[in-house]
Amino acid sequence: MELAGRGTYERRLAAFAALVGRQLDFLAERLTDRDPVVRAYALRAARTLPLPDAAIEAAYEDASADARQRLSAVVLASGRTALAERLVPRLRERWGDHAAAKLLPVCSARFVAAALPNSPTPSSRGPSSASASPIRFSTMWSASSRTAHAPSATPPPASCPQP
Repeated sequence: MELAGRGTYERRLAAFAALVGRQLDFLAERLTDRDPVVRAYALRAARTLPLPDAAIEAAYEDASADARQRLSAVVLASGRTALAERLVPRLRERWGDHAAAKLLPVCSARFVAAALPNSPTPSSRGPSSASASPIRFSTMWSASSRTAHAPSATPPPASCPQP
């Protein structure tokens, strides 16, 4: 698109036009664009249009931490199981357990079981089984899911009637 080579306004307009016009190749090249508005249009396309998995996978290579987080959100929101399962080992090796764990919810149960071979099974859980696991990945994952759903310990404001 000719507009993409001009100023900020024109680049943003080109990205919007590409989204409306379903120009997947153009948008795939902008998944890690330095302009957050252009990048947002490309990420929306990845979430809602059939943008190739290979484009999303390639975008991780030179992406900033913020861009990787947004790419992971797209993988989750669009339910790209095969892509997530290819990315988990790479993300884990390059950026650590935390980056890889974000994609586990969209992975198949079989993949998660293979990725976490030493994690405790439901029948073997006991007070010491979680701490005995050598896999930090599984410990971090289970801890983050517990705190994400834990009830708030903050008491209600005094103005709220108590039962």
